[in-house]
Amino acid sequence: MSRHRLKKSWRGYHSVCSARQQMGLPPAVVEMEDSILIAAVARRGDLVEDGLRLAGELGAVWPEARLPLGWTSADLWLEGLTMKAADPDSLSMVVSGQVVKHKLDKVQEFSAGEGPVR
Repeated sequence: MSRHRLKKSWRGYHSVCSARQQMGLPPAVVEMEDSILIAAVARRGDLVEDGLRLAGELGAVWPEARLPLGWTSADLWLEGLTMKAADPDSLSMVVSGQVVKHKLDKVQEFSAGEGPVR
């Protein structure tokens, strides 16, 4: 994925997370995590840093009653997310394992309106 496409996707994740917060919907925890961990795998420290900052801001205002079951606190979630993002090699191994498990290695990447991206 190109740097431009990654940043565009990353912005989309964050727009969804912020919009859900503003509309009073349940926190977009998975989306927030995905945006940070995908950036970490791509070794985009700038996006990881910005994502963690937004996660901290959102985590501070998420209503406790709307947080996922089993959560101790948003602070512990952010701490764990920071630790995961700091280990892109382990994240890459997880991604590679998921590609094999779901047989995604044969899926071609397509760009909007174009043929396969090579």
